[in-house]
Amino acid sequence: MKRCAVCHSSDLRETRESVEVVVPTASGPFRVLVSGVANVKCGKCGESFLSGPDLGRAELLAGAEALGRGLRDSLTLKFVRKALGLRAAELAELLDVSAETVSRWENGHREAERSVWNALADLVADKLAGTTTTLERLRAHGSPRVPKRAVRLRLARA
Repeated sequence: MKRCAVCHSSDLRETRESVEVVVPTASGPFRVLVSGVANVKCGKCGESFLSGPDLGRAELLAGAEALGRGLRDSLTLKFVRKALGLRAAELAELLDVSAETVSRWENGHREAERSVWNALADLVADKLAGTTTTLERLRAHGSPRVPKRAVRLRLARA
């Protein structure tokens, strides 16, 4: 960004600020203040513009906090799924349920099981850590494959 989208000034500064992320829940909004989010601030009009990756990470942090507090309802599930960047059909395939089942969870017509919430929490934790362990395990369950040769493992003493 070279100019402010509001006042067209070129007086732009990179800063880090706190951003409030609102996680929708059935009992009302759950507000999470995430500090250290990169943005660009206009020195003339004061308007701030968030960067996409940091905003996405802030949403993941807020989703992790909501899940860690046991906030488990249809609106929270949809928020977390979107923060993970998954379409409903993708989540359905990972969890070995139909897309209609995910729709029922997200529209409040059916309650998701505890295992679903645990899988979501693990997916969020992995994404925040930059790993894909849970995602790979869930995908492997959908298409198991037996290797042609023996798998070599080494037993390490704890």
